[in-house]
Amino acid sequence: MTTALPPDFPAPSLPIMRALSAIAAADGGNQARVVQALDTFYSQHWEHAVATHRPEVLKETLVGLFGEDETEKSELNYSIFSPHPSLHPPTSSTH
Repeated sequence: MTTALPPDFPAPSLPIMRALSAIAAADGGNQARVVQALDTFYSQHWEHAVATHRPEVLKETLVGLFGEDETEKSELNYSIFSPHPSLHPPTSSTH
């Protein structure tokens, strides 16, 4: 057992969770691609110390797994790479 941690530990997990959720939603309950993505993200982060939460790394990983056309599909691309409204609440100009 190793005690080494990835250099960016603890990394933000929200981008990976969003990616896995978008894949699951796009596949309608078939978990094959979710499991494949989860295995890849785990290996990259824990075994190879890759910063999988960074958008450019996340996108490169998804393209490697599913191809550019699939990654660019509107549901997957929007769900993962667009700012989520709950993370960026509207600012009020009445202050």
